[in-house]
Amino acid sequence: MNRQALLSGILLIAISPLQQVSNSLPSFEVASVKENHSTAELFLGCANGATAGPAGIAAGRCRAVNVPLFALIAEAYSVPILSAEQYLTGLPRWAFTEKYDIEAAASDPSASRAELRLMLQSLFADRFKLKVHEETKEVNGFALVVAKGGFKAKPIDMNAPRNPLIRVVATIRGLIQSLENSLGAPIIDKTNITGNFDLFLPRSAYNDETGPSVVTVLEERFGLKLESAKIPVKKLIIDHVEKPVLQ
Repeated sequence: MNRQALLSGILLIAISPLQQVSNSLPSFEVASVKENHSTAELFLGCANGATAGPAGIAAGRCRAVNVPLFALIAEAYSVPILSAEQYLTGLPRWAFTEKYDIEAAASDPSASRAELRLMLQSLFADRFKLKVHEETKEVNGFALVVAKGGFKAKPIDMNAPRNPLIRVVATIRGLIQSLENSLGAPIIDKTNITGNFDLFLPRSAYNDETGPSVVTVLEERFGLKLESAKIPVKKLIIDHVEKPVLQ
């Protein structure tokens, strides 16, 4: 699996903490899961609240195109996609090779991001008979801290009109999610910063050959830095999964 290609085709969004699937999870009002045999570009995204989401997804909906199950599970459980195999144990080979399309809508279009991710967990438990448990282990990662010069990011108004096709990273949690999936390592927040800011990092920041490194961009643009740290992470153990009965 070419993880850089996977990353470039998936819109990554901040998602809820890892939680165990249970019967108490909220569910989508309607959802379809289909096999994908096309050469369509990989896409995965959800939209919360009352505004249009990535690539025009309506509020309260999730969409996946040509996405393998391991990446879908990573999305639902806040697992870094680039290093998903380090965090997901027990998946069969087909979960990395067979691709799926998903269209799912919550009954309430104002459903939060956390609720949408719990609905994804419920959907996978229903259609893929997914059963999981988690274990905690300490691994090498990073701490995100405020650099010596202080925090520099510009505040933004999330209620202001915006182009739904332009990705917005507005919170420290959203920035960390993007960094984790791009760097393939867990990151903890030690900034104590809350609120909405322009924290979008261009794709070139992750490629030292085409521009400044992500470390340089973080400090120069936002006044933030990454420090090496031991991070306790939750490893998702797959107890059972089946190919879905497609509808």
